[in-house]
Amino acid sequence: HVTAHYPDETVVDDFQNLYEEIKNPNHETGIDIWIEALNDLLLGWRKQKLYILAAGTSMGKTAFLLSAALEAVKAGKKVLFISLEMRYEELLERLICMVSGVDNQSLQRRDLNAVQMTRLHQAEEKLTGYLVDGGLVVEELNSPTMYEIEGKIDYHGNSGLDIVFIDYIGVEMIQYSNGPQNQMIQRVPGPTEHGNHLWAEMRRIKSEKPYPFVVGAQVNRSYMNRAKGNKRPNKTDISNSSKAENAADALLLLRREEVDGIGIPAHADLTCA
Repeated sequence: HVTAHYPDETVVDDFQNLYEEIKNPNHETGIDIWIEALNDLLLGWRKQKLYILAAGTSMGKTAFLLSAALEAVKAGKKVLFISLEMRYEELLERLICMVSGVDNQSLQRRDLNAVQMTRLHQAEEKLTGYLVDGGLVVEELNSPTMYEIEGKIDYHGNSGLDIVFIDYIGVEMIQYSNGPQNQMIQRVPGPTEHGNHLWAEMRRIKSEKPYPFVVGAQVNRSYMNRAKGNKRPNKTDISNSSKAENAADALLLLRREEVDGIGIPAHADLTCA
């Protein structure tokens, strides 16, 4: 017995849309990543994809995410950067150092010469343009729920949005909730259940929103106990690693080589898993 299957109109329309997209000379696979090798590997930051940048404390998660956000803004994209760790003022200081090339420690000490001050003023003009014109939106959220984060994304999405950065997803940063505020059941889950819930919600959000999501995550510090020369985190070191891996379209593991006492100071090593 042979059963014939005929495509319905929806499938035909889907293929037609695909062919039209293939023939479109202006088709953009993804938002360009400023690191050429990573851009070639991932084909840019792509819509409805989740990219998890995992690293230990003080390894450069925020610096990487801010750099990626700045490059997207420079390319004319509308960027939402949600900070759950740093205050808005701290992020502005980091951004102005990145744009000006002035060392952050010099800025913190307020030990700046005339040339550095000129560069800071020039950077301030650029950053003001990015922030005032709406190319870059920075939101500082203190212990939000995933539903509050989603609400911010939807709010800014109404004005146009191309990519979302979140620094960072973790049980210590985000309150547990199992529904919107008016439907929430109050209870305190264990850290594993809480962490699994965060990544499940992140997976849902990225599948429902038409943006790429680049989010930070913490890795377990136990990898630092490995033998010298082998202090490289792997995907199992990420908090709630199985759920994170299940949610992610790509895992990026970041470390600074100087932690091992080898390599170039301030040089970063990025592994895509």
